[in-house]
Amino acid sequence: MTNYEIGRRKEYRCMGILKKQGAIWLRRSYGSHGIFDVTAVFPDKTLLIQVKSNYMSKQEYAILAEFAKRIKADNIHVEIWRFRKPRAKPEITRLK
Repeated sequence: MTNYEIGRRKEYRCMGILKKQGAIWLRRSYGSHGIFDVTAVFPDKTLLIQVKSNYMSKQEYAILAEFAKRIKADNIHVEIWRFRKPRAKPEITRLK
């Protein structure tokens, strides 16, 4: 399985979890276009999510943290979801 396939599988897993949590709109950014892999809209909030298997570079983290800092709305959140073990719950880090 290629790295792309592994990443895609984790993104779809993330979307499945969000759908069960009540997301009314989900969007996956195909082919690594943009800084977020998944966007989820709920009735009361919006999540912008970067999905990782394990490693995130300092530069990539800094970009996400700076983006999160510039968001003025209280109901828009930037998160990093890490799926370190198969079938385990993701580790979720909310930036802001």
